[in-house]
Amino acid sequence: MKKMMRMTCLAALALAGSVLCGCGGRQQVALNKGEVEQVDPATLAFPLKEKVVLTGMTSFPANTESDPNKRTIFRRLQEKTNVEIKWTAMQSDQWNDKITLAMANPKTLTDFVFTANFNDSSLLKYADQGIIIPLEGYIDAYMPNHYCPK
Repeated sequence: MKKMMRMTCLAALALAGSVLCGCGGRQQVALNKGEVEQVDPATLAFPLKEKVVLTGMTSFPANTESDPNKRTIFRRLQEKTNVEIKWTAMQSDQWNDKITLAMANPKTLTDFVFTANFNDSSLLKYADQGIIIPLEGYIDAYMPNHYCPK
């Protein structure tokens, strides 16, 4: 149930934010053993009854607020979902060096990367390594009200 809630929260944040990259590890570590579990939409309700804490990485422009949780949008999302994000925030001008180091160790990756700004070659490299995973199956299973034109 806790894993289901984590994925529900992660998917909710994906739709509320802009770019979301799921992070996994080369060691074949996968949520639900790599299987997408179907969720009864009747069991999904926000805010969650129990607080969930996820970890994420993001960047911020120099001379701006470095803590995303102090920004109005993230405060409102936390209030409405009961999901707290523990951020690793990197200054934009240091992003490329620091994200490369962070992505080099799959054991210490955060649950997601927000607005990663990866170039195509980085995306392909991280996908090939199994660090970035496709989220379509999780969104289909855990976001029953999402709109996805076919």
